[in-house]
Amino acid sequence: MYRAGSKFLRLTAAEQFNAFSDTLSNLLSELSAYSDSVYVYGDFNIDVLKCHRDAHVSEYIDLIFSYGFLQLVSKPTRVGDNSCTLIDHVLTNSPAPGSGCLILCEPLSDHYNHPLPTPKTTLAPPKTISFRDFSPLNVEN
Repeated sequence: MYRAGSKFLRLTAAEQFNAFSDTLSNLLSELSAYSDSVYVYGDFNIDVLKCHRDAHVSEYIDLIFSYGFLQLVSKPTRVGDNSCTLIDHVLTNSPAPGSGCLILCEPLSDHYNHPLPTPKTTLAPPKTISFRDFSPLNVEN
């Protein structure tokens, strides 16, 4: 799912958030009726790191909890030079023990704009593993 970060011309930010909340509520209501595990992936442009400072974020968290869903992403997913946000979401109604999400810190998208720190220690050179190739062609040769 995707929720635009900028507001629409005819809707205030509050109206836009309410429309998104209604749509998400309807979706989670339907999905929570399934007995199977459900995962919802989204770029909602809702920074859950601000859950104690923004009423809309608190409402969003309360909404997903009310349908038995949990947010699996727990670290920032958009990193810049002066800020970091957690706006990408993976929601599930049945988290397995030890389940979570990995965040790729590669410049594959515009979400990671901060250079990776240089390691302080050098990595050991890769090990070379020799093996014999017993393919039919090699055996024949």
